[in-house]
Amino acid sequence: MLRNFIKRILRNFYNDNFINVVDYFAPLKGSISQSGFKIYKNFFKNEEFINQKKILCKKIINSNKIKKELTNCEGLGNSISFNDHLLYSDFLIEVFNSKIIDDIRSYLGNGFKLDNTYLSVFNTFNGEVENRISSGLLHHDSVGHRVKMFIPINEKGTINNPTIYLKGSNKIKWKNFENIENKERNRINEQQIKLYKNKEKKLGLNFNDILIFDTNGIHKGCYENSNQNRLIIQFEFSNHKTYLRGQVGPGSFFLSPLIFDKLKELGLLRLNRCTSHNKQILHLGNKKRRSIKKLSDYFQI
Repeated sequence: MLRNFIKRILRNFYNDNFINVVDYFAPLKGSISQSGFKIYKNFFKNEEFINQKKILCKKIINSNKIKKELTNCEGLGNSISFNDHLLYSDFLIEVFNSKIIDDIRSYLGNGFKLDNTYLSVFNTFNGEVENRISSGLLHHDSVGHRVKMFIPINEKGTINNPTIYLKGSNKIKWKNFENIENKERNRINEQQIKLYKNKEKKLGLNFNDILIFDTNGIHKGCYENSNQNRLIIQFEFSNHKTYLRGQVGPGSFFLSPLIFDKLKELGLLRLNRCTSHNKQILHLGNKKRRSIKKLSDYFQI
């Protein structure tokens, strides 16, 4: 126990100093600089792409194996995350051909990379609100400035279970980047929250919307009981965060050749982490981010 405590102290000391140094050079300009987030309304307009989203969503919802795992989840907000969705989501090429990437670059700076991506199916029907998981509490992601992108794939989007964000809190310079849950189920000092509480925004997304936000800001998932699970494709983007320690930095995921070529063209991939096999490209993550779960193990693609 003492050894783990010392390792945690040393890891936090390393991460805190590393984050402060690299974030000093982040431009933090553009469309999300003031609020910390931006919603792109009705982004997907191509009918073929929209239909691909609907087909993928239907297969997930109809999967008995996924239903069974979610039923066994304890606590609202628990999720199953898949890492091979980019093999079946070529409709996402539209995202990488858009201004969204320019907006992220304006904020994080040239040379930013795709850290990780996964398709998450959240439990929002089994459990009590007071027993929601830790990401349902106000927090930041302990990595400094990093941009997440949310793309809902269920037809109701996240209107019933939005992301809550305290507008402008992305500008906070945290003294300590660790914010684990305490006995009172708080992750951030109440005084810090009060400074921004009147700026709370509910960032609910419709089916064709996209959200980007800086995870350095105070936010949480609003996991309320509903009759439909929260299905979201997530992307994580950062700059110079490769060598952070813990459950952060580069993750493991598969890419189709089409998506790989586009991300390579944009300079968003760490090519030294990519290997090809049977027309599938694997991006291998850090030691603690190498677990892989495949949609193809749950239903026929």
